[in-house]
Formats: sequence, structure tokens, C-alpha cells
Amino acid sequence: MKNSIHFFLLAFLVAACNQSQKKAPNMEIVRKPYPITEEVDQKDKYFDTVVEDPYRWLEDDRSEKRKAWITAQNSVTSAYLDQIPYRDAMRERLKSIWNYEKLSAPFKEGEYTYFLKIDGLQNQWVINRKKR
Repeated sequence: MKNSIHFFLLAFLVAACNQSQKKAPNMEIVRKPYPITEEVDQKDKYFDTVVEDPYRWLEDDRSEKRKAWITAQNSVTSAYLDQIPYRDAMRERLKSIWNYEKLSAPFKEGEYTYFLKIDGLQNQWVINRKKR
């Protein structure tokens, strides 16, 4: 009995996955080559263990070299994403799905009750406080 239930669930999932797959529009994606990421000879020693860190230069957020690397990476990504014909429709659909008011569970601290609230597409939650 248990095996037949598992088989039925597996068959149902496979059928559901096959039906939900829609073929993407026939589109030719042109890919730009990724920029070369320089590796440097950077090693640190922690408790007698040598650790290589060839991409340490990417951690310097004020470096011009890092900014140029990020610009080149963004160029590759944007060139790929801009070719997707249904990208704007997908963005609008996600906006409509995510655009609703959300409230957190209230919590008490001292003589106040707090809760978080976000109106639809706000970037950050707003904390609200009410005296009990």
C-alpha cells in the first residue's frame, strides 16, 4: 500500500512538471566573453596553515581596477539579460505579485508593542511602536 502511494505521488509530480514546462520562444542568445579576472600571489598564514587568496584585490571597494572589473562584468550580464524578449513582462508580473501590504508578528519590549510593516514595493520595512 505504501509503495503504491509513493508511486502515485511520483507519477503525479512527473506529470505536473511535464505539463508546467512551457517552451521558451525561439530566440538566439549572443554571449559576450567574460572579462579576465586577474589572480594575484596573495598568501596568508593562519596557525601554520598557508591560505592562498588570489582575489584579495577585489575586496578593495575604492580601487579603480575593481571598478573597471565590475563594469566589465555588468556589461556581460546586461548584454545577456537585454536579449530576453519577455523580461519586461516578467518584471511587471513580479511587481504585481509582490505589491501588497505585509505585517510582521507583534512583539513586546518594555511598555511598548512593536511590529514591522511594508507597503507593497517599499525598499525597507518600517518599524512601528505602540504604547500598551
